[in-house]
Amino acid sequence: MIPDYSGQGFELSGLVFFQSFNDAIIPECAREYETNLANLIKDLRVDLGVPDMPFVIGETGMQSGRGFTAVQKAQEAVGNNKALGKGAFVKTSPFVERGRHGDGGYHYSGNARTFYRMGEAFGKAMIGPIGDSPAVDHSGQVKKAYEGFVDKYGDFKLPHWRD
Repeated sequence: MIPDYSGQGFELSGLVFFQSFNDAIIPECAREYETNLANLIKDLRVDLGVPDMPFVIGETGMQSGRGFTAVQKAQEAVGNNKALGKGAFVKTSPFVERGRHGDGGYHYSGNARTFYRMGEAFGKAMIGPIGDSPAVDHSGQVKKAYEGFVDKYGDFKLPHWRD
């Protein structure tokens, strides 16, 4: 997708964490989510050898109610917790397009436009916490790849592996 980048190596300069659906539907996991997420960030920084690694927490924004509200509040609290160092929280629920076609009733209805908008927001949020790190702007290449996807598959639908 980005052939000009091939073979240049990489530097781990941030983490986007976008997970939690199952934690939200299991009450004991939802109750422990904030503590567990903060500990995960601390442990990953140690295990990956990047003690100041910035992080962005993406809200599980598909639903609310049940354990989702508790997990969403925990995600926001961890993302905004300055004691954890460089971090941010991204509210994803505004990007959800209800009633748009995708691959069915799975996460975010498999809507590529929803995922693209969330990914763009995660990237913009990551630029803020990184701040002093040099950044290479690949947005043009990513946009070109996304447009190629849309040209190939049409109205922002994810391909279905059974097709």
